[in-house]
Amino acid sequence: DSAMATTSRKTLFVLQPFTAGADALFQLIASAAAPEKVSVIRADTIPDSGQTIADKIDSAIASASLIVADVSDSNPNVMYEVGLSRARGKAIIFVASSSRNVPFDLAAARFVIYDTANPEDFVGRLGKAIGEALASPTRFRAASASREREKRPNVFVSYSHSDVEYLDRLLVHLKPLEKAGLL
Repeated sequence: DSAMATTSRKTLFVLQPFTAGADALFQLIASAAAPEKVSVIRADTIPDSGQTIADKIDSAIASASLIVADVSDSNPNVMYEVGLSRARGKAIIFVASSSRNVPFDLAAARFVIYDTANPEDFVGRLGKAIGEALASPTRFRAASASREREKRPNVFVSYSHSDVEYLDRLLVHLKPLEKAGLL
């Protein structure tokens, strides 16, 4: 009976590099997902089944209800797993430490930007996105996510690298709008 409950429970699979701060970010993601009563797993929490790590990850992606991917550092393993997730048509929520860290190929996707100095804000915004993604997963799949972003205003900044300090100052003012999902 309990095995049946476990298999029918929705799963959120977290794709992230195992770098400094990874455990703290994973805990924030788990906190954001807690109200939805989903199982939150990542590669190192998958039980040993005799499969290779690549096969375990592929199986976890295939069975996940939702993917949360931290692409802050464009880690090759995470990017590969994002590709697998997209190929399987999975709903994905991308998170990053800054919009400047978003890989070019994913720039059109919806992102939840996190700031470890303000974890409550991130947990709240991510929790809202998780609830939306579980209720309406098609909005968080590759093609529909691009259409959603096209509906919002976009800002393109052209600058000389010698003026990067001005870019940084501008981004400080745009960050609240970005966090609110307005651009």
